[in-house]
Amino acid sequence: MQGKIGPERPKDYYDLVARTLAEHAAGPDDLGSLDAAIGALAAGLEPQFAALLERSARADVEAMLATFPAHGPNGAIRAVVEAVLYQAIESAWHSGRPTFPDERSLRGAEGLADFRSAVERPAFSYILLRESFWTRAPNAAARRFRMLLNLPGRNTMGLKVTRCPRATLDYLNSLCARVGSALGLSRPFPLMVTSVLRTRDHQRHLARIGYLATPRSGHLAGYAADLEQAWYRDNHPRAHAAARAELERDFAAGRINLMDYGGFWHLCLSPASIAASGAT
Repeated sequence: MQGKIGPERPKDYYDLVARTLAEHAAGPDDLGSLDAAIGALAAGLEPQFAALLERSARADVEAMLATFPAHGPNGAIRAVVEAVLYQAIESAWHSGRPTFPDERSLRGAEGLADFRSAVERPAFSYILLRESFWTRAPNAAARRFRMLLNLPGRNTMGLKVTRCPRATLDYLNSLCARVGSALGLSRPFPLMVTSVLRTRDHQRHLARIGYLATPRSGHLAGYAADLEQAWYRDNHPRAHAAARAELERDFAAGRINLMDYGGFWHLCLSPASIAASGAT
């Protein structure tokens, strides 16, 4: 495809970011080339998309470096820049959707499906994080048990929030069904989901403790999810290959944004994918 890239072309945008970063590589302790990289990237985008990037990218990088100072002097600036630029398309997709400052704000929120409720039957697997004084010891014991048995959720602390838009739940269920079919199963394959909707408070907390939790991530509106990858790659290579093939197919078709962090996949639903699902 030719011409300026719009947000409906996530794979083309991803490739443009990769080329731009290769040509304008920021050093580990230097943000000097960031503005040049943003300008070069914006030159390849449609005007509205370019304006959003130029307005927000540097501010988001600086916000992350300020939130988690260890990103700066220890040479991880490039990782922050990459996360912000690759996920900028998610802001273009979902910046007008509601986000949630904290867990209390979720209580009366409409339009969210709770996959922990009895009426939902999620095809994926997940670990529930219970946060209270009385659950700290059981949480730690459960995690040690998962690690001892080498279960897919061995590396996750669990989900704080089990609510998300219906479209996200439907996509994750569909992905598990397609992976199950690719493996010759008569049922969905229960991929491990390690994160879905996050409140703004939780996103800032994750950045403070070292995660690349960007300020405009699709997690904040509930249209992004993280999937365990490393365990499947090491312990179930057929499932890993099947999941990767399905994700990359959806990425190429413009249905999702996709980032491979090695240990996990980050995906985010595009507006076209949400519209096609008939959900919200």
